[in-house]
Amino acid sequence: RRFKAPVIFAACLQCYRMLTPGCLTSKPQGAFVVCQRAQRRRLPQKAKSDNLEVAVGPASGYEHTCTLVYLHGYCRCGSEYLPKGPLAFCMPWVAGGDQARGLRAVLPTAQFLEQPWGENSTSWYGYASPNHNRVGDPQSLAETRRRLDALVRQEVSRLGGRQVFLGGASQGCTMALDVYIRLASELELGGFVGSVGFVPTDSKGFLGSNRALRKLLADKEQ
Repeated sequence: RRFKAPVIFAACLQCYRMLTPGCLTSKPQGAFVVCQRAQRRRLPQKAKSDNLEVAVGPASGYEHTCTLVYLHGYCRCGSEYLPKGPLAFCMPWVAGGDQARGLRAVLPTAQFLEQPWGENSTSWYGYASPNHNRVGDPQSLAETRRRLDALVRQEVSRLGGRQVFLGGASQGCTMALDVYIRLASELELGGFVGSVGFVPTDSKGFLGSNRALRKLLADKEQ
């Protein structure tokens, strides 16, 4: 079953430092505030557009065979995952031995949102507090869902659902999984891969996700 793609729920301390420099803190507000302050000066101003998407691939001379829509984590931006960006690492769209040459990667950037503790940074939804991951701004989540749903449908129109995959890191992992759970059966999506996220549920503010997950698990073809 395609739903059983890998989801990693924890990262080692070294990887966490690499992904979010300056985030580790003993202050009670946790990583959110420090991360945003450390990264704000590096985010391009054009990232403030809620329609910004960048794409890379397929490799020159290769046919477009599949697409991955990959979502960044809190306070990051999609362009950081471009081949020369700080978060490219060994991503499958980056040239090298691990490159999937027929892959097109779509890397959207979240809009800037003001969080309850006063910070303004790129985020796929507004949090309820700095102490947990529950959605505190349902309208921001609804807007992100509409935007990402439209983006995924656009990519499916290029190749068909089986060749389109969803993924992401941290907050982006959870947001991408929310999209996948809701659209996988309808669009016959290819699969999901993510890291450092959690399964979205109604109790965490992702209303409708419980029913969507039950429907997906009951789909014997997906």
